Amino acid sequence: MRLGLATLFAVVLCVSVSSARAVVTYDSDANSSFTLLDSGGMTITYTIMVEPTPTTTTGTGVASIDADMHTPGPPPMMFPAAVGVPVLIDSEASGSATAPGGTSMVEVFNGIFVELDNLGSTTPSTAVFEFSYSWLADVTRTDVSSESGFASPFFHLTGFSPSGTETLMIDEGGGPMPEPEWLVHPAEGLPFGAGPLSVTGMGTDTVLALVTLPPDSFNAFSVITDSAGGAFTPPPVPEPASAGLALLGLAVLAGRRRRA
Repeated sequence: MRLGLATLFAVVLCVSVSSARAVVTYDSDANSSFTLLDSGGMTITYTIMVEPTPTTTTGTGVASIDADMHTPGPPPMMFPAAVGVPVLIDSEASGSATAPGGTSMVEVFNGIFVELDNLGSTTPSTAVFEFSYSWLADVTRTDVSSESGFASPFFHLTGFSPSGTETLMIDEGGGPMPEPEWLVHPAEGLPFGAGPLSVTGMGTDTVLALVTLPPDSFNAFSVITDSAGGAFTPPPVPEPASAGLALLGLAVLAGRRRRA
């Protein structure tokens, strides 16, 4: 993971802007595949709901939702999980802002709600899922002093053990390990006044998630694949309020949801 966004964006924007029409761009892509490998004898159901895709722009800012989809889809829908049949999620966003006075913010929220029914069983049951994911985060600019941006994919398996009975084991290739939740949150960013003109990160991985329920129980968890990005330039005349532009990026990630 790169530098935290608090480090990248907690900077007061007391900078002067040249007359050049500089531009900062961002691209954030998150793609995942979630597949049931073994139900453990349980009845497992997927629910996909319509979720918001908030965008905010001011001045010269441009924000784009490049992909916001599930396969199967579109939501809302509920359907039984089938062994070997994946649910695909694509969450992709991009945008730009031109100095002076442009801002752009975008988020794409996507996920699956997984329900596991072990009612009537007299023994614990374990379901095995494969979660494969890939991501790209790219930020470019032409002027270090007047442009800042970030790109941040987000993957989360969460909502386990709300009643203290459901357990999660994650196998990343070294054997299953107990986890309260599982999170991958890469981020690339360029702060005002420091760093290079561009930064790019990418990655891909596959893990196994083993979810165990005790006898005669019912429970659920969420599989999240989100994407977010932002671009910021200060106003023509330095103002104390201009610091709020960079802090927009912090607010997005500080408020990143944890869903049951």
